[in-house]
Amino acid sequence: MSIEEKYNIQYFNNKRYYKFDLTNTVTVLDNTIPYFFEYNGKRIYETAWNRLTVKILEMLDAINPLPNETLLSLEYDWSKVQVFSSEKRTNFSKFKDIYVNTNHTATHSGMSIRFLLKAYGVEPGDCTLYIRRHPVAEPPEAREYFRNQTEKAFRNYLELQGKSQSNIDIIIKNFNVINKYLANHGSTGFNDFFLFDDYGYFCNYKIKTLEYVNKNYYGSKNQKVTERCLELLDGFFKHRDLFMEIDNMKLSDEFADLVADEIDFLFNSLKSNIISSAKLYARMTMLHGEEMEVLGKHDNLSDFYTIIEVMLSGDYYFKKPFISNDPDASLSNDDIILNYALTLDSFNSKTIKDYANKMHLKPVNNFVEFMEVCSEYYVQIDADKMVSKESMEIEPDALDKIQKEITFYIKSFGKMIVNSYKDFDSLPSLIYKWNPYLLAGIIRTYLNGYFEVKSSGGNYKSTEYSINLKS
Repeated sequence: MSIEEKYNIQYFNNKRYYKFDLTNTVTVLDNTIPYFFEYNGKRIYETAWNRLTVKILEMLDAINPLPNETLLSLEYDWSKVQVFSSEKRTNFSKFKDIYVNTNHTATHSGMSIRFLLKAYGVEPGDCTLYIRRHPVAEPPEAREYFRNQTEKAFRNYLELQGKSQSNIDIIIKNFNVINKYLANHGSTGFNDFFLFDDYGYFCNYKIKTLEYVNKNYYGSKNQKVTERCLELLDGFFKHRDLFMEIDNMKLSDEFADLVADEIDFLFNSLKSNIISSAKLYARMTMLHGEEMEVLGKHDNLSDFYTIIEVMLSGDYYFKKPFISNDPDASLSNDDIILNYALTLDSFNSKTIKDYANKMHLKPVNNFVEFMEVCSEYYVQIDADKMVSKESMEIEPDALDKIQKEITFYIKSFGKMIVNSYKDFDSLPSLIYKWNPYLLAGIIRTYLNGYFEVKSSGGNYKSTEYSINLKS
């Protein structure tokens, strides 16, 4: 019989829950929270015992209403304490126009729920209740089983990072002390980091443990070791479900070397120090399909990235979904495109779109805003084209004439709608033919100390520009 069968454990969203026997009158529920209660085809999800009690009561009363007189006469058979009250009392919650005893411990809440079921004529055995046990409340045999599972997977995770067996043994051993810090900061339900199965819970108690260690052991070796070990465990728990299965993949150093070779090939062939994981994954799938089969159900872009990040984090720099060989590279989608654009003498929307497609990047969301960002180094000369400031060859005298002409226009007629401006003959000749976009571009790049340029937004083909004096 498996541990799951022996202790009625079910997994929901890859987290373990225990089926609670409502017919058992002596079960202790300390250090537990409810998950869901089910009766007559209806299910109630709730994580607080007092709220679950009220919701179950509402369900029962909707099926078989009982008068207040009957409810107010009920007493617990084990203590003769009133179950309901006509007045608000400590540990009582509102139900209809009276109050129900919702107790102050999980165990008493379970006993109260069982009592209420019988009071409404419902057999506890006809109901289903799943609960979440904090690790200290789990059966010792189950604790050992789940701890061993997590430790084994964590060891595989560390081995995947290239750590030696002796180093891994030291890291695991350090948790004997770290777990004492976990128990010392006031938690009554959690005393072993290897028994978490929820990343949110892990992060919460990791923070509390680090606060305790920083307060009591600041500057010591214990503080540094604790921080480092919990950082490693954080990387594991962030993708726990994946790495719990890593042992079945049989990933080898040869697989890591193969991926590294392809990463380097893409750096060289694309003449870039940044590549997208989508580009790498497509190449691996196309050229090394047989080797990729080792990933099994994790042969998908997201899990592939997570795995190679762990395997190759000592050789490359990762920020999902990008990989770089430059520690100072900006690894965001738009920054990568911007950095590429800044290497060019000129570009237009097609240039940027083609690069994004080639690199498996998301296209620029708003090309008008993209050109505005580039205007410190480039001049817009058409609806979607920019050239470098160096290639404009514009003289200071020409800029002075443009500034005076536009100032005169605005003072005479108010804000300039550039797309409606026709008097380009009054402006000095340039190497490019005047058009509304060139005028807006020159003002934005060279004369932004005098004027402000605003766009109507939208597609670059339809946007309108206006120019006004700066206040």
